[in-house]
Amino acid sequence: MTHKQLLTTALGCLMAAGSVAAQNTFTISGHVPGMEDGVTVRLMSLEQDVYKGELLTQTTARDGRFTLTGSVASPTLCRVEIVRTGNYSDGSTYEYETDTRLMVENVPMTMTVAHIDSLPLTYEFGHSPLEKEMNATVTGGRAQQEYAAYRKALHPAEWQSAQINARITQMILDGEHESQPDSMAHYERLGKEASARTVKLSDDFIRTHPEASISAYLVGRKLADPFQLTAREIDDWMACIANTPDTVRLARLRQQADTAKHYAAGQPVKDFAIADTQKQSTTLAAQLKPGMYTLVDFWASWCGPCRASIPLLKQLHEAWSGRMDIVSISLDQRETDWRRAMKEEQMPWQQFTVTPEVTKQLADLYQLKGIPFLLLLDPEGNILYGTSAAAAIDMMLERAQSK
Repeated sequence: MTHKQLLTTALGCLMAAGSVAAQNTFTISGHVPGMEDGVTVRLMSLEQDVYKGELLTQTTARDGRFTLTGSVASPTLCRVEIVRTGNYSDGSTYEYETDTRLMVENVPMTMTVAHIDSLPLTYEFGHSPLEKEMNATVTGGRAQQEYAAYRKALHPAEWQSAQINARITQMILDGEHESQPDSMAHYERLGKEASARTVKLSDDFIRTHPEASISAYLVGRKLADPFQLTAREIDDWMACIANTPDTVRLARLRQQADTAKHYAAGQPVKDFAIADTQKQSTTLAAQLKPGMYTLVDFWASWCGPCRASIPLLKQLHEAWSGRMDIVSISLDQRETDWRRAMKEEQMPWQQFTVTPEVTKQLADLYQLKGIPFLLLLDPEGNILYGTSAAAAIDMMLERAQSK
């Protein structure tokens, strides 16, 4: 081989290597007018924690532009955060972040927006990120194209649902839920309808885009919540996305599905020891009343969301009187805290507590990772549904009654 041939071959190998390297990295080039020089721009993975996120990479902005580089094992749901600084009335400062979501894969990508003030924030009192979500344009890669189509399909319904929920919250804060019960009932009905419509749109998207990376991600989200799918539904969703090109995620999902079947809806309630307010030992199974639905409420005095959901539980208790019973089980470690909370809340249904040992067992029995956690049981003692949202129980009861 001549010297020229050797040189040509070497250059070809270098170009091929460069091409492979390029395929193993992503570059996100952003143009955001109004962005100050020197601010930090972060790329956060939302795969494990959709709220807090996990840092993948970060950079510093210059002349309204930034470039984020790195690599992902497979298409990954992320958030671009631009860190901004605000001022309190006393002159001190605080940081807050913008919130632009995208599906990142190892390709060149771009992010553009008219002005930084057009971007939603991760948190803004009285405002939902949905309000400004569609202002940014992100392009690059098949996964992002699919994600953009998903958000276009879901955004109108989600935004409508957010506005209804904001109205309900405002009515509660203003006391109008008591002075205007008919109006409150109207908005609650609208809220349920909007929530159901959003779920249907999401499910329809998965079924009509089974090979989309976002569809596989959404199935993973379904598998993550215990007692929301039956074993057959788990199999059906896994079959739906079986041909996804995201083989890395699919392998994880198969393992996740195997675990999820241990916590599938439809199986008999798993019994454990409890104690009543008189310190008498009994079991959960002994509290189930034949022919009635049972709502098992795991809570604690120190849990703010638990206490906030009690008014909704009282509404459910009244609306489903004679058809559903509630059994509240406190995870409080101090008896005095439990009894004080019971006195303050005046819950007109059975109250029980468990030992620290049983609390540990609950993590395995019910995949109990946090509270509030509600388990809805059918009249035969089988698990219908598990959720942290009391508002979802009424809809599940109506669905069960209609079958």
